[in-house]
Amino acid sequence: MLTKRRKLLKEVIKELHRGKSVAEVKEKFKDVIDGITSTELSAIEQELINEGLDVKEVQRLCDVHHW
Repeated sequence: MLTKRRKLLKEVIKELHRGKSVAEVKEKFKDVIDGITSTELSAIEQELINEGLDVKEVQRLCDVHHW
């Protein structure tokens, strides 16, 4: 079962995929995004890939250097 934080992080990535800007998403999910670890992000990336998102798209959306 996913934790609430992981569910929200997945939603952040899905909203970016649907075309929202990083600024929009960051403001909405500021508390969730702040402090994200590479381990959390890697697990979420894998879940999204397993759900059918393209690997390159997931990697692009998860580029936390721009967050």
